[in-house]
Amino acid sequence: MAFHLLERDRSGARRLAEKLAAAMDRIGNCSRCRTFSDTPVCSVCASGARDAQALCIVETPADQVAIEQATGFRGRYLCCSDGYRRWTV
Repeated sequence: MAFHLLERDRSGARRLAEKLAAAMDRIGNCSRCRTFSDTPVCSVCASGARDAQALCIVETPADQVAIEQATGFRGRYLCCSDGYRRWTV
């Protein structure tokens, strides 16, 4: 992708860089499950429709998205990509 942008779309590369910088500033981690979120508590953790008795432990936020898209899991998640340091369940 980098070669394509550098060779054929430098203005697109600049726009992409700006968007990535904005995302880095805006997106943090959910205080409950540690997945990526632009709010202190992600939409999954904030949802009252989720089964609080079912917990799926995932390695990365990408794994959580894959499970959400591929299954009917309606519980909560715990993302351990930060090395198991900040867990509060």
